[in-house]
Amino acid sequence: KTEDLMSRVVVMNDGSGRGNVVFIAVDAMGLANSDVRLIREALKEIAEKNNIVSINVSCTHIHTGIDSQGVWTDPIGCLLNNTQTSDVKYGVPREFLDAVIEGSKKAVEDALADMTTGKMYYSKIDIADYLFDRTAPIVYDTNMYKLEFVPFNTTKNPTIISTFGCHPESASFDWNQDESDPLNLDRKFSADFIWYTEKLLNSAGYNFIFLQGNVSTVSSDRGNSSDGLDGSAHDGCMRYGYEIGYILLGMNMTMSERIALNEKTGDKLGIEKYGKQEGYTVWYEGLPTVDKEEVKPVLNVKSKQFTVQIENNLIVLLGKTSIADNLVLKDNRGNYYTVSEVGYLEIGDNMKVYMSPGETFGELLMGGNGADGFPMKPIREYTGEDIIVMDLMNDAAGYVANPANYCLAGIQYNESNDAYDSDTWCLISYGKGATPAFIGNFYDVYDSVR
Repeated sequence: KTEDLMSRVVVMNDGSGRGNVVFIAVDAMGLANSDVRLIREALKEIAEKNNIVSINVSCTHIHTGIDSQGVWTDPIGCLLNNTQTSDVKYGVPREFLDAVIEGSKKAVEDALADMTTGKMYYSKIDIADYLFDRTAPIVYDTNMYKLEFVPFNTTKNPTIISTFGCHPESASFDWNQDESDPLNLDRKFSADFIWYTEKLLNSAGYNFIFLQGNVSTVSSDRGNSSDGLDGSAHDGCMRYGYEIGYILLGMNMTMSERIALNEKTGDKLGIEKYGKQEGYTVWYEGLPTVDKEEVKPVLNVKSKQFTVQIENNLIVLLGKTSIADNLVLKDNRGNYYTVSEVGYLEIGDNMKVYMSPGETFGELLMGGNGADGFPMKPIREYTGEDIIVMDLMNDAAGYVANPANYCLAGIQYNESNDAYDSDTWCLISYGKGATPAFIGNFYDVYDSVR
């Protein structure tokens, strides 16, 4: 089995003459803002020649890829080497970073060459049965959002852009079991469910790109897609990817159209074989049909870079010793900072997006008890709009939590399961002050264009 790790690109233009907007989605855990700027630098000439006014780099956040943040492969070895010698050993492999830069550059060139005119359609559907939040309070966006671009030239394939918040970590430790390895670690890379969603959409004649949504601590619930069948975690990942693909393709269809689609694409979930087994759930049964709206050709985007203080000494250590690529700057008072950015995106009247540099907890978007004590209003309350979040856009800032709830490690009560859960998410974060910095700068950007 093989699953290539990809840089997928979509270039959008509203025909106003204001320029092209590029979105790059890299199959990786995350890329530091300093690495994003390397990609932009590599695209400088292409941007000038093609009137590219905005380049945004997202990560799909797969957990079984090459270590793009440097903290999982050999952090101790890097630390010992870099504190004892001037011959720097980077936690993020330079050959991997070079491949991402060159692959992204080539994908942008290909996307520009393939640009065409057409109509865009917007849909959203609730996929709560396919997601779950691991951390109390349980607050998360359960919708999957779809933009479907249909070219006027019928010889060109349509494109689906999808976003929803979900950690792609289904393909875990048992894809290639090795009995000689006591830890039974997965030794193969996997693009997780995204690979299989793309393959299904390709088989139906579509291009596909996934932009990570409000990922927070949300993971995939594979009950409906695994259907009680025996199989490894990787088998579950494949089935989840296919089922997400079927929902994307079928959310606007009638039942007869869905049945025809299932047959056309080869019945990837085995309805014909397994459909009568107890516990098997046919993907199109019970799936609501949702309307699609034509999107006005309006595309607006604005970003803001700024420095944010790093209060988490672990992140300071990782950056200062080149284990991670997060830039670390020190002022004359001994405080540490890094450079990050936020953005605001509008696509027609349908999709308004906070482009977030980290993994934003859902209560900061939607409110609720988890937002108590936060000095700012939650995003949807502040804006009065049904804004969505695209996380891990242009940085890998870690978890973005309400400072009132912030702790590096602790125990908290989860009323959904009447249990006390461990909470260590903020070990991977810039610190308590990062959240108001991110949200505050986003509000500045939002207010400046209203």
